[in-house]
Amino acid sequence: MSGGFWTSFQAVLEIALLAFAGFVWVRKGWVPGSSLPALSRVVVDLTLPSLIFHRILTAFSPAFQGSWWQYPLMAAVLVGMGTGIGLALSRILGTGAHRREVVTLSAFQNAGYLPLTLSLALFPPELAAQYHVAIFLFILGFNPLLWSLGVRWIAGRSARPPLLTPPLAAVLLSLLFVFTGTRHWIPPVVIHTLRTLGDATIPLGMFLVGGILGSFSVEPRRGERRDTLVVVLTRLVLMPALVLAVLSWIPLPPLARTLLWMESMMPSAVNTAVIAERYGGNSAFIARTLLFTHMLALITLPVWLGVATRFHLLP
Repeated sequence: MSGGFWTSFQAVLEIALLAFAGFVWVRKGWVPGSSLPALSRVVVDLTLPSLIFHRILTAFSPAFQGSWWQYPLMAAVLVGMGTGIGLALSRILGTGAHRREVVTLSAFQNAGYLPLTLSLALFPPELAAQYHVAIFLFILGFNPLLWSLGVRWIAGRSARPPLLTPPLAAVLLSLLFVFTGTRHWIPPVVIHTLRTLGDATIPLGMFLVGGILGSFSVEPRRGERRDTLVVVLTRLVLMPALVLAVLSWIPLPPLARTLLWMESMMPSAVNTAVIAERYGGNSAFIARTLLFTHMLALITLPVWLGVATRFHLLP
């Protein structure tokens, strides 16, 4: 990566413009908010699994064979860090009225759409493909936690989260093809079709993110600002600062170090709003907090990426 702050800013601005399109179209009523669940199913059940299949089947190199397990482990570590920091700050600075939502938004970051898009904007295509594989391996540890602990924290113990989501199934099945050596039996037309479908994931996914954010009021209610501040400090300030402080002595390969750093600075996971809508929860507070953290990330992501460039943490 080169260009420091401005390269990073342009990359994040590209992401923001994709989401802004969805925000405006839903806000203006050009796309009804009732259609977002159907779009979500297209992304989660079709295009994202296709992207996962294609990336892992074509870009999973021997370099990942002995170290693939590090990425799900990194996901669990980051979730644990976010949970601890969010819970501590919530007790110190928060109101307590939205503690479960605050802890969830602090624990789970936008681990898929933003890193996928950002890596495409920052790195050459061949290197970006390697980062995509690493991101999907990261999600292998991230998604089970989000769709189990995250659902229970947001919706309560009565919630019944799914055991296996389509993206997670795609990761597991594509890894099975890789480790058994059967990926070479897959016809080229199937690989090409997977690529065509997968290429739609990022624009559709970011449009969906903007649409979800645009379907709620952006004005925070009384008592929400302190709880939102906890999430902002945890996700956009303390998490990247803490990871930066320990990266110098963590024995990780360069790609893993960079991915850990990128994931640590991401705003909260948009799927928390999807969970709140599907299983019951304070979706309005979650959506407003998501909007605020993603807007601020337009500033904080380039700043942190500039810091990473200054200290040679990115290739």
